[in-house]
Amino acid sequence: MNKELPTGWEFAKLENAVDILDSKRIPINAKDRAQRQGNVPYYGATGQVGWIDDFLFDEELVLLGEDGAPFLDSSKQKAYIIRGKSWVNNHAHVLRTKNGIPNAYIKYYLDIVDYHEFVSGTTRLKLNQAAMREIPIPIAPPEQQTLIVAEIEKQFSRLDEAVANLKRIKANLKRYKAAVLKAAVEGKLTEDWRKEHLPAPTSRPGKFYTYAILCEDESIYIGHTDDIERRWNEHLEGKGAEWTKDHKPVKIAHYEEFDSRQEAADREKWLKTGFGRKWIKRELAAGRTRQAGRVEPASKLLVRILTERRAKWSGKGKYKEPGETEPSNLPELPETWVWARLDAIAALKGGITVDKNRKSAIARPVPYLRVANVQRGYLDLSEVKTIDAPNTDIKDLNLLAGDILFNEGGDRDKLGRGWIWEGQLPECIHQNHVFRARLYLAEVAPKLVSLWGNSFGQAYFLREGKQTTNLASLNLTKLSAFPIPLPSAAEQNEIVAEVERRLSVIDELKTTVEANLTRADRLRQSILSQAFSGRLVVQDGKDRRGQEPQAYSLAADSQARFVNDTRERR
Repeated sequence: MNKELPTGWEFAKLENAVDILDSKRIPINAKDRAQRQGNVPYYGATGQVGWIDDFLFDEELVLLGEDGAPFLDSSKQKAYIIRGKSWVNNHAHVLRTKNGIPNAYIKYYLDIVDYHEFVSGTTRLKLNQAAMREIPIPIAPPEQQTLIVAEIEKQFSRLDEAVANLKRIKANLKRYKAAVLKAAVEGKLTEDWRKEHLPAPTSRPGKFYTYAILCEDESIYIGHTDDIERRWNEHLEGKGAEWTKDHKPVKIAHYEEFDSRQEAADREKWLKTGFGRKWIKRELAAGRTRQAGRVEPASKLLVRILTERRAKWSGKGKYKEPGETEPSNLPELPETWVWARLDAIAALKGGITVDKNRKSAIARPVPYLRVANVQRGYLDLSEVKTIDAPNTDIKDLNLLAGDILFNEGGDRDKLGRGWIWEGQLPECIHQNHVFRARLYLAEVAPKLVSLWGNSFGQAYFLREGKQTTNLASLNLTKLSAFPIPLPSAAEQNEIVAEVERRLSVIDELKTTVEANLTRADRLRQSILSQAFSGRLVVQDGKDRRGQEPQAYSLAADSQARFVNDTRERR
């Protein structure tokens, strides 16, 4: 604060500008207040902390924190005004202005005082009464005090509107992010992609097929076979027929299944007639044909995953097939997707128990992940602790890039929370409260599994987890049964790429909003600084009233960017 004041202003100690009513305060503990419930507000250091059945004061007063207030945080208020009947405890100083000074004038100035030289203590700062009395207050001429308060409140009103808009944008971004994740894991984000990338056909033993292939030049090749899957691949490789060797196949425009070769051959013969070719083109244009493309169906991907699972089985006794997913409480999937249990597509493992009494001559320190490191949608590696563990455990529990992490629990919000290990450290294990899921096939996208766990999984884990009064936990059995939606490998990659693109836009906008909120805090301090140095209202014939705070347009700018970017990326 500038120590030079305008003409007519003067500094006064706070004790000379207010009556200090601290002697009238009476603290009442929570237990006793519970026996005295009423409709009178009960105030503490930073605001109302409860209700009581009687009052100590019945007027407008300024309360200034004595201890527990954010004295050294310039963005937060240290004083506040109360009105009407009230009860104040011993954590707030009680002040009544005198000489006609508006309460708001003192309150606003106390919010920008540099308290470093007035407070004492380390972990919990305290402003004792003796130090408070010495705080210097710039006192403007009486006729200006009301003008200053009015101008501050006018500027703050507009600034509050801008901040409220910014917070609404922030909330909208959070909802939009949730909508993106929901659309991603339910297949709605890639609806158009699936129309352009059809699944490959699947043959059934003992069946015969008539098919029509659409080529790049819009010509149509017609044939029949006992294995449409094999025959389609031959055409794609230029080995199926001279026609498809010279005319690049695009997709199977239509195919039909029959019980006998003769039926398939007869159908081929008719489709090759003029009437048949017209029928194919008409039905194709109307979207009524049974089509196929080059994308491996999710059902076949799951078969390959289960084959790999069986090959890597290292459990005790005979190989155990994974159970079936429970259909209840599951959203409807695109017809080309399949459901699979988590333990069908990934090997699950608990971590090392943290035991300070563990002694081992062959143990060595190794970094390990705790629940605090595994957040929802990201890993917080700002503090990674180490634990002594033998090499056998380190080898068994060492995390590999692509491992999916799930928290066992703790608070309800931590239940099942997780993200992907991306090899940030050359060597790292995990504690027993963090589960690891290692996919059997690298073609499965770990981020998609984790995105599903962090969206739909929240409801599943809360429903299936064990809960007590303050804690919740998830056991390996329930995690194993967690249902996973499985698209084709190609679509998984498309989903992850699209989600990351959209989330990057959301993150950029969120950063902009946060920066503007910080800027608004600084502008609030600037307004107060100008007010109490005589630069906000009339001084020496210079009227600065009506100047708008620079932050007023921040929310509008951010709102416009949010709307425009959202529309462009839908």
